[in-house]
Amino acid sequence: MNMDHDTKNHDMNVEYYLLCKKINQSEKNVPPITKHGKLQILYEDLVRSFSRPVIHLPKTEQFQDSKYFRLIPTEIRSHIPVLKSRSQYTFTTPGGRNITVCIACYHDYVQEHADMVQQIYSWFCFLEKHARPICSKNLTVYLYLTKCTKILPKTKNTEISEINVNSGFTIPCPQYDNEIYIYRYEEWFKVFLHETIHALGIDFSWYRNQAPIENILRKEFTGVQTTQWNISECYTEVWAEICNILIQVYRITKKPKFAQIQFIVQTALMYESCWSRIQCSKVLQHYECGNAYSEGRRRSPEEYGIKYQELKGDVKVYQETDTSVFTYYVLKSILMTHLDLFLDWCSQASLNNPMLFTKIFDDEKTIESRMISFGNFLVQMSGEMDHHLTKKNVFSMNSMRMSLWG
Repeated sequence: MNMDHDTKNHDMNVEYYLLCKKINQSEKNVPPITKHGKLQILYEDLVRSFSRPVIHLPKTEQFQDSKYFRLIPTEIRSHIPVLKSRSQYTFTTPGGRNITVCIACYHDYVQEHADMVQQIYSWFCFLEKHARPICSKNLTVYLYLTKCTKILPKTKNTEISEINVNSGFTIPCPQYDNEIYIYRYEEWFKVFLHETIHALGIDFSWYRNQAPIENILRKEFTGVQTTQWNISECYTEVWAEICNILIQVYRITKKPKFAQIQFIVQTALMYESCWSRIQCSKVLQHYECGNAYSEGRRRSPEEYGIKYQELKGDVKVYQETDTSVFTYYVLKSILMTHLDLFLDWCSQASLNNPMLFTKIFDDEKTIESRMISFGNFLVQMSGEMDHHLTKKNVFSMNSMRMSLWG
């Protein structure tokens, strides 16, 4: 959210915000967000962690790139040698996890280091009581804060790939050692939240058998051909965006009670939901599939692209091989459009923290039943998405950032 060091990106964030506000006012086609009780518990839990006194964290001036550094996209890796300012911080969470944070950035970002590490520390304090105990006991977070931004390919129908949409990676819930890599300044904190949800086993990306939920989505979205379903990504991304908004609202307002900031949160989530539909529409507009005609007439430029109902047709109109764009943008927009119902679904397990996918980690039948339930929920909510997607031509904006509030 703090983009003061990149004026262009900061201005573009304002532009996106104003666009979402305009669309939200003109296209009143989205269910309202009313489930404040579920967010109140989460917000006040986050406040307890983010209001802790600032602590001194041991710091060294250099660190070495690790073995997974080579998995960063080549185009971005070439920008990293100019990140001359390097710092390393270490701490142990209240639950005993050993965390190392390595930051590489341009010199004009250096003053942010302490604040960034404090945010990271506070998030781990919050997440500790909800994480799987066996996950990532020793975790190193690498932040390579390049100015590379996520943008749409210039040529329509070109596959949207890793370089266009991804900002980080990790291993889902390994025992003992793990690493998180984040390689863009854009959206860095939200991406960090996303990757820690994977790394600490909060979602279901760690579960080895994803077939039960993939089969449900494959049967429904018959027009989609992908080897990269990774359906947990939409679940994780939505929770990362919800938590990011709650955290940033607290950091700006310093209001400890949810009732004091309820309207701000509701508005922020409403615009974030709008942004997800804009980005979904942009992805579908990008893939024209060579079809400029519809029902015997020529489509206008605003109509170009895959129609949502075509994703459920007999022809494979949407194909991807490189990364989980369909899950990141299309499935995620379903959840963001129906946030109230999504929060209801997440609370069915009667957990203290609704973002925790399951509290039972060693019963395959229970885990797979929960995954099947989530798959059926996505299918049910997808039925009216044609009505909810924006009718605006958003192709002129080439940003592929996933969240409005980075």
